[in-house]
Amino acid sequence: TEKVYQVAGQRKWLTILIFLLTVSLISGFINNTAAVAIFIPLAINLCQLLHISPTRILMPLSFAAIFGGTLTLIGTSTNIIVNSFLEEKGLVTFTMFEFAKLGWIFIIIGLIYIIIVSKWFLPSRSITTSLTQKYHMRTFLTEFKVAKDSQCNNVSFFDMDTKNRNDGGL
Repeated sequence: TEKVYQVAGQRKWLTILIFLLTVSLISGFINNTAAVAIFIPLAINLCQLLHISPTRILMPLSFAAIFGGTLTLIGTSTNIIVNSFLEEKGLVTFTMFEFAKLGWIFIIIGLIYIIIVSKWFLPSRSITTSLTQKYHMRTFLTEFKVAKDSQCNNVSFFDMDTKNRNDGGL
């Protein structure tokens, strides 16, 4: 996501468009669900870099993966099922990139539509940090960074003997 961010600079919607195009291209070659699962953490990271709500990218991420699935024969299971049916009936089957022309039309029109809807119509919900402030949870949340050589590695908090320590540390 940092590379996409560097390429597009401060133009946040161009950055999002490049990100969604990348998702579409990759989902043409892997399962749509897998593509979405791979890109969710990257989408969250991109939202943090651009200071926008994740609700404006997560749903478009799913649609971009669906559009990308139309690029190739293996992009979506429906294409594979139809191709198998044709093969069983002795008809001419599809080639790997036979759907590409129509797929590119879906991707271009779909991504333009997604960007418009995402930018002007999707709600901008609170991001996690503002939710912790809204519900006054900041005093209850704690984060620890543990060094690689610490005795705390691979030990749960409840298994640590913190009551008998005199040095004040974990």
